[in-house]
Parts: sequence; C-alpha cells; structure tokens
Amino acid sequence: MRNQKGFTLIELIIVIVVLGILAVTAAPQFINFAGDARSGTLDGVRASMQSASTLINAKA
Repeated sequence: MRNQKGFTLIELIIVIVVLGILAVTAAPQFINFAGDARSGTLDGVRASMQSASTLINAKA
C-alpha cells in the first residue's frame, strides 16, 4: 500500500474545471445585481425629488 501525500494532477484539474463551470453559471447573476443596484439608486433619487417637490408645494 502506497502512502499518498497530496492530490494527483487529474484531481486538481477536475476541481479547477468544476470551479470554472460554477463561476460561469454564477457570473450573470452578479452582473444582474449591479444593474438592479443602479436601478434602485435611481428610483430612490426620483422618489426623494418627488417628496421634496410635494413638501415645497404644501408649504406654498
């Protein structure tokens, strides 16, 4: 029986391929999160401008 101290090259390549596949499937979701964040920020600015306008009209 051999005393194995580490991973073989095949095992390392398999792990790298699996991690690559997971990264390719997860990347579009993270890109979509960036678009959602921009959209949410613009919606927040729009809502604050509307509320400021409403307050100004109410005081006048």
